Amino acid sequence: MCGEKFMEITHKNYLIGYLSHWQSAMKSREVVRHSGTFAAGLPQPVKSFTRREYGICLMLELLDDRLKQIEYLVKDIEPGKDIGLFSKGYSEAMTFMDMAYIFVRSFLDDVSGIIEYLYKSNKMAGIPKSFSDLLKKAKAGRVPADLIQILQPCQDWFPKLKKGRDDIVHEYETNFIGFVMNPKKGGWTSIQFSGKTRGVIENGGVGIRANLGVLLADYQSFIDDLLDLWDRKFFEWYGIVSSRNSRPSSILEGRSANMLLWAIDYGKYTNDELLISR
Repeated sequence: MCGEKFMEITHKNYLIGYLSHWQSAMKSREVVRHSGTFAAGLPQPVKSFTRREYGICLMLELLDDRLKQIEYLVKDIEPGKDIGLFSKGYSEAMTFMDMAYIFVRSFLDDVSGIIEYLYKSNKMAGIPKSFSDLLKKAKAGRVPADLIQILQPCQDWFPKLKKGRDDIVHEYETNFIGFVMNPKKGGWTSIQFSGKTRGVIENGGVGIRANLGVLLADYQSFIDDLLDLWDRKFFEWYGIVSSRNSRPSSILEGRSANMLLWAIDYGKYTNDELLISR
């Protein structure tokens, strides 16, 4: 799926596109008011988010490429046969899979940092920069009620991501790749299992791509809710009028679309504002 030629996704709920529009609106507001109080340039959490997003898109592309390679080669592996190409692709796929989970976990801290920046800029302290701490405070009722509401679904999926990342980074986990025959599509499908427990890390037996795809779909659904909230907050804070209907669309092409593409193709993410051209 990744790296498809002539593939383009248009979406109104793209975080960086939304923030770029906010920045432009704030600059125009400053010109009209002659106040000069708005700091030029993107906040550091946004810069970090942009870099991390690119890293995830790259890892997804490389992972998909290596999975296709080893799924093709596995059918020809026999005892005593040279497995050089398979072994190389297999090791690289494991590395790219681990890095995808690590990057996504760090990426969510960037999201929390952006939220913290905006609330702090509007004299609302107490929002942590850590996404994990943000969820803890939301669960304890120690952040604004509107944030608690949109963070509620994250309480279900984020702990699984956090555990997977912590296992890799702190618990010496080695996530291996196994293979099952796909009865519907034919050929082999890659699955993930724990090197420590030998247990399969599966989402209904649907494979590595779907495990990551569902995670990315959950993330994008959270962004959908966050931007709806920011439409209301930005009007309250800055007088900026925005809604689902009036938001400008962002166009994502090639590698930059990989996160959203995996959410759509493997995580079954849908949205009325989404347009896909392949």
